[in-house]
Amino acid sequence: MNSMSSIIRVEQPINQYNNQIVTKVNQKLLIKNDNFKQQFYFDYFKQKVAFITNDGFVKIYDIIQTKEGQKHVYNCEIEAHQGEISSLSWQSPKMDNLIATCGEDQTIRIFKETGKVWREICKINEHQNPYIVKWIQNEQILVVGYYEGYFEVRQGEDFKCVHKFEMFDQLIDFDLQLMKQDAILICSGVNGNSQFIFQIETIKFQDLNKIVNKKKLSYQLQQYIQNLKIAPYMNNSEIKVAGQFQEDAAVISIEYNEELDKSIDKLTDQLIPIDSNCWQFEWSTFGNELQIYTEREVRVYQQNIYDKFVIL
Repeated sequence: MNSMSSIIRVEQPINQYNNQIVTKVNQKLLIKNDNFKQQFYFDYFKQKVAFITNDGFVKIYDIIQTKEGQKHVYNCEIEAHQGEISSLSWQSPKMDNLIATCGEDQTIRIFKETGKVWREICKINEHQNPYIVKWIQNEQILVVGYYEGYFEVRQGEDFKCVHKFEMFDQLIDFDLQLMKQDAILICSGVNGNSQFIFQIETIKFQDLNKIVNKKKLSYQLQQYIQNLKIAPYMNNSEIKVAGQFQEDAAVISIEYNEELDKSIDKLTDQLIPIDSNCWQFEWSTFGNELQIYTEREVRVYQQNIYDKFVIL
């Protein structure tokens, strides 16, 4: 893996929305709502998009395809937190239509859609600092990453913590993907002496009364990596992860065996200069196309016969 250098979450300017990102999101929507943050979250089928605001609201829009192009039609607004929202996660459609959020008010909130009405079904307030929430797709299991570098697995009707483990002194970012009954966790953080770490672990769910996590790879970096996004499709020997460090996007290919019973010892990466801050990444269903959302534009890259991603 090429050397990467320093992990600090970069604050982005809020009002620079008059750019080509409109082709994938909605320029009128962003321009007239200066309080929107850059983060936006598509549902499983990309038929809805949720925007988060600096004052604790989630605004959901339906994505409508027309002859003139993509339009976003206002659906509803959810008052989720007192203050800024730090993370949001949609559950997959095989489960109840759920959204999980966490924010600077130190709470985790879970909302369920009934008809077109979203209602809160759970509020977790344990005076901790939840930073990132991610659903285990197709399972009523929520993984919470805390700013202080530890993780919790929460499940059940009241989403009690059933498993807790520490990874870093400070969490930067993580993503995870379910494989059979195991989840592979890709994460980055800071350890003592300001060492920046890229780490891969598995969380084994065969027995929900005895959840086990096991380190597969830990790699020290020279720069931070964030906005991690795992491709949804994994073949029998490779996982692809997109992430940003400094002004480059990285596509990291990770070799593994399907049983996840061996350590991972081989990574390859491709660096893609993007020359501006990256907001997020979106993979196609089969992981052969990557959309990179930046503050200037949306770029689409496709995998060629040499397994490199080239711009369309």
